[in-house]
Amino acid sequence: AAAMEIQRIMRGVMRFRKFKRALQTARDFSNMVVGAAAADMLARREAAPHIQRHFRGWTIRKQNLIQKKYAAWVESKIEQIGIAQNYMRRFVMQKDLYEFCHACKLRDAATLVQSRWRGVLARRHATHLAEEAVWPLKGWFEYTGMGRDCAQMTIKFFPNPGFDAYRRFRQHGKQQTLLDRLKDMQSEIDCCLKAYLGPEEFAALEAERAAEEAAKLAADEGAMEEREGAAMAAAEEASWAVENVVREEEAAAAAAAAAEEAERMAAEEEEAANRAKVSEALANFSEAVAEAERAQEEPEGAQEAQEDRDAQEDDTAQAADELVRAAEEAAAEAARAAEAAEEVATAADDGKTDVHEEEEQAQDQPAGGGDDGDEDKAKAAETEEPAQTQEPAKAEELEEPKEQEEPKEHEEEPGLPPPPQEEATEQLAEANAEAVEDDTADVTRPPDEIQMDLTARRDKPEEEMAATGDTE
Repeated sequence: AAAMEIQRIMRGVMRFRKFKRALQTARDFSNMVVGAAAADMLARREAAPHIQRHFRGWTIRKQNLIQKKYAAWVESKIEQIGIAQNYMRRFVMQKDLYEFCHACKLRDAATLVQSRWRGVLARRHATHLAEEAVWPLKGWFEYTGMGRDCAQMTIKFFPNPGFDAYRRFRQHGKQQTLLDRLKDMQSEIDCCLKAYLGPEEFAALEAERAAEEAAKLAADEGAMEEREGAAMAAAEEASWAVENVVREEEAAAAAAAAAEEAERMAAEEEEAANRAKVSEALANFSEAVAEAERAQEEPEGAQEAQEDRDAQEDDTAQAADELVRAAEEAAAEAARAAEAAEEVATAADDGKTDVHEEEEQAQDQPAGGGDDGDEDKAKAAETEEPAQTQEPAKAEELEEPKEQEEPKEHEEEPGLPPPPQEEATEQLAEANAEAVEDDTADVTRPPDEIQMDLTARRDKPEEEMAATGDTE
C-alpha cells in the first residue's frame, strides 16, 4: 500500500512536472507567437512611414512638378529669353558674317595672287616668244653618253617657223640697208618698165615723175610759208591784245585813284563843314547861355530875357537841324562819289571783257586775216576814246558838289543874335575854346547823336547849368 502510495505520489509529481513543462512550453510558444506578432506589428509600423514616403515621392515624381515649375519659370522669363535669343542669334550671325567675309577675302586674295602669278608667267612667256621670234635659226643639241669620260653630241639647226623678219630688222637692221634695198627694188622696177615701155615712153614717165615731185615740193614750201605767216599774224594779234589789256588796266587804276582822291576830298570837306557847324552851334548856345545869365542878373527885363532865351533856343534848334541836313547832304555826296567810282570800275571791267572777247575772236580767226585785225584795232580805239572822255566828265561831276558846298561854310545862320558884350566874351572865351576842342573830336559822330546832345543841353535847367558850370 505504501509502495502504491509512493508510486501514486511519484506519478502525480511526474504528471505535475510534465504539465508544468507543457504549460511552460505553451507559455513560451504563446509568448513567442505574441512577440513575433508584436515584432511584426512594430516592423510594419516602422515600415509604413518609409513606404508612404517612397510612395508619396514616387507619386510626386510621376506628377513632374519640377518640369512644371521650370516651364512656369520659363513662361515668366519668356521676354528676357527672347531678347537673349535675339542677341545670341545676332552674335551668331555676326560671327558667320565675319567668317564669310574672311573666307571671301582669303578667296579673293588667292585669286589675286594666282592672277598676278599667271600674269608674271604670261609676261615671261611673251618675252621669251618675242626673243625667239627674232631668231632666224633654232638649234637642237643632243648628248649621248658613250663611256665614263666621253659622250656623243649631235647639233642640228633648222629654220625658225615663227621668225619675224620685220622685228628682226627693227632690232638689228640698219637704215642704210633698208635704203639700199629700196633702191635696188626701184632699179629693178625701172628696168622692167624700160624693157616693157621702151626708151622714149620711159623718158616721158621719168619727166612726169620729176614734174610731180617739183609740184609737190613747191606746194610744201607754199604751205610752210602760209603757216609761218599765220604764226606771225597770231603773235602780232596776241601782242596787240596784251598791250590793250595793259592800257585798260592802267586806265582802270587811274580811274580808281581819281575816285579815291575824290572820296578823300569829299570826306575832308564834309569833316570841315561839320566842324564849322558844330562851332557855330556851340557859339550860339554859349551866347544864349550868356543872355540867360544876364537876364537873371537884370530882374526888370526878366520877361524880355525869357523871350530872348526862347528865341535863342529856337535858333539853336534850327542850327542843329541845319547841321543834320548838312551831314545828310555830305553822306549823299559820299554815296554819289562811291557810285561814280563803281561806274568807273564797271567801265574798266567792261573794257577788259571786250579786250578778252577780241582776243578770243582773234585766236579763232584763220591766218591771213590782216583786214579784220585792222578793223578790230579801230573798234578798240573807238571804245577807248569814249572811256577817256568819260573819266574827266565823272571827275567834274565829283568836283561840282564840292564847289556847291564851299559857300555853305561862309554863310551865316539866319536869325542869330548880335555878338555878346566884351565882358561876357572875356568870361566865356576860355570855356568856349575848351568846348570847341572837346566837341571837334566828335565831328565824326552821327548827326542824330549830335542833335540829341544839343537838345539835352537846351532842356537842362539854368540852375543846374550854373551849378555844374556847363556853359558850352
